[in-house]
Amino acid sequence: MKIPDGWKLVPIEPTEEMIKEMCDGYGEGFLFVGKGASLGDGMKLAYAQGLAAAPTFPAEDQK
Repeated sequence: MKIPDGWKLVPIEPTEEMIKEMCDGYGEGFLFVGKGASLGDGMKLAYAQGLAAAPTFPAEDQK
């Protein structure tokens, strides 16, 4: 299976590392909201940090 650009395969259940990073990002997001950013911007940060912490799919299975 080829993964389209801009997409990432992630586990159905988040890993502990993903959860930690999303919680950290969520907290950081509230700091941005207090400085004029939208709540959506804070959630985007939490989501991005969670995705960055997701394990990678084994390359040999990406056909």
